[in-house]
Amino acid sequence: MIWDLKPVEDNGDHMKHNAKDGEKDIREAFWDSDVPFYIQDKEAFITCEWIQQAVHIPEKITELSARLNQVPLYSYFVKLRSRIKLMLQEGLIEKEKLYSFGLQLTSQEDNSEEIKLGIIILGFYQNDDVMHIFRELGRFGEFTLYVLEAAKDFKNFNSFVFDLVKSTIGYAKMAALSVLQPVNDEMKDWILYHGIENEVMPNMSAIISLEKADMAHYFTDLPLNANNFQAVSGLLTYALEASNIKSFYIGLPLAFRYLDQAPILARNFIDFSAILAIYHSMTGVIKVSNPSDKDSGWTPEVEKKIESICYNLLHHERWKSVVLDAMNEPTQSVGLIISAIQELQITPPFGAFLPLLRKYPFNFDLFHFLIYDNMAVYTEDVFCFAESRWPDEVFQGALDLAQDDLKPELEPDFCLCFLLKAMLYSGVYNESFYLQCLSCRLPDCRKLAIRCLRQSRQLWSGNVVSALGSACEKEPVKNIRKSFLRLLGKKEDHPAKEQRYVNLPDPLPMPEEDDVYLFETRVAGTFYRDLFAVEGVLEENDLLYLVREPENPYDCNAILVTTDDGYVLGYIPKLENPMPAALMDSGKQLYAFLNMIDLHKSQLEISVIFKEPIDSPGSRNPFLTVIKGGKES
Repeated sequence: MIWDLKPVEDNGDHMKHNAKDGEKDIREAFWDSDVPFYIQDKEAFITCEWIQQAVHIPEKITELSARLNQVPLYSYFVKLRSRIKLMLQEGLIEKEKLYSFGLQLTSQEDNSEEIKLGIIILGFYQNDDVMHIFRELGRFGEFTLYVLEAAKDFKNFNSFVFDLVKSTIGYAKMAALSVLQPVNDEMKDWILYHGIENEVMPNMSAIISLEKADMAHYFTDLPLNANNFQAVSGLLTYALEASNIKSFYIGLPLAFRYLDQAPILARNFIDFSAILAIYHSMTGVIKVSNPSDKDSGWTPEVEKKIESICYNLLHHERWKSVVLDAMNEPTQSVGLIISAIQELQITPPFGAFLPLLRKYPFNFDLFHFLIYDNMAVYTEDVFCFAESRWPDEVFQGALDLAQDDLKPELEPDFCLCFLLKAMLYSGVYNESFYLQCLSCRLPDCRKLAIRCLRQSRQLWSGNVVSALGSACEKEPVKNIRKSFLRLLGKKEDHPAKEQRYVNLPDPLPMPEEDDVYLFETRVAGTFYRDLFAVEGVLEENDLLYLVREPENPYDCNAILVTTDDGYVLGYIPKLENPMPAALMDSGKQLYAFLNMIDLHKSQLEISVIFKEPIDSPGSRNPFLTVIKGGKES
């Protein structure tokens, strides 16, 4: 039986449990449930009828089990407990037989839904055997939620919950923490020092800890000193990642008390992060509006005062070395470290990121910062670091993944998309890597690899055409297969509308920081083009090229709008093309960004950009800035 396992010892053995165990059940119960009450009542009624039969007829357990697996208990277990209680009170089911039935269900080893039902049933029988079962099953995240519900009328329930909080991890710990009422100093101290020690949603654990009424009084009376200041910093940091200090009952007095001691006690990275989190609550980064703010003491004057205190604390010279130390031995989240770097406006050498990259080799936030926010600075180094470290699964073969298939385990694939896009816009050519990416499982990676190859067609070796042909044969996505065919110079038979390619100027204009927005316009002539040829290839903010067509018989100022492989999308409208045509004829370079694409209406909207001439080599940072509507975005 599962509950016959040895009791939990203080040797960390429980850490072998998966932190995400019970995620679906706990999320459903606490946040995501949208099952109407009448449906919950109906499901509880039907299940109780099956329980009444199975208690007396053992053969009915199989049918009950099928029922439980068909309609999971997490959607109605509270209603079910109430109905079983009512049945016992009305004498509609024999108490002793139901108890034996509950024991039988919790002894199952291969049907978690039966075990959950057994837990709900045994909640009406407080004795030593049941307490032993609940202690053992409760520390398994899959069952914690049901143990908490079943045992809520037990004597010393709060102490029982406290034991669960200390012996569980992940979603199970968060569920137990939400139920715990920290009525004594031992519980309050534990929450202060250990409440956020959770690899799953520590910010939610921190919010739960700060919102408890007992903890509000505890923090009001707590003298801040060198022993507890860092623990308070941790709670504030993680709670304010997902909330605002103004939303907490104790937010205002705690902020002032904390900031009053910060000049003396704030020395660690987590202290800096807490001050920064309070600062963001004041400055609008995550600011919220609450009608009760004024009643709680929050006024514009108070906010300005706290903002000023935080600003002065954050801009002390010592924090740069503190942040670099935190990068060298990372114990806090990537998001916190990146926020600190951005606040201090420092550009650490790439080597400073290596400990983070080794610990979180394909962290989405880290890649976003390195090769999206700082493309020109870190892209080449990131490529060299990651080249031999991509998981084999990333290149396991082309798949047709729907949006629902994009799960967290695909994080390396998303990071690869960032890298490929950075290489595309930086004009980097790495043929072997791009050919390898043609077999990526994520469709977006394959699209970007194709675009990278298009951009550098003149550099192809003799291996590219055969590799493209082989990849095209294996490609499961129709639109990507079309991209392969276009890249190979093959067109579909009898296209309904014109498909035309032109040679692009050499060298191609590359976006830079100081380039000038000219105007926004809708591309003309799109109705006559086969825009579905670029379906799944073009996206908003993509770079487009402009090609002069002075020999056009209808307009000597004609300017073509093309993709990066020279596929013609349409023209700059005749009324708007004289000025850009004159610029291009005088040797200036122009390009565009795609603002909007609607294939079914044959509509494209673009921003036209004038490329500033470079005064001297390397005089500016070749960083891609997307410009829309006359503003940088």
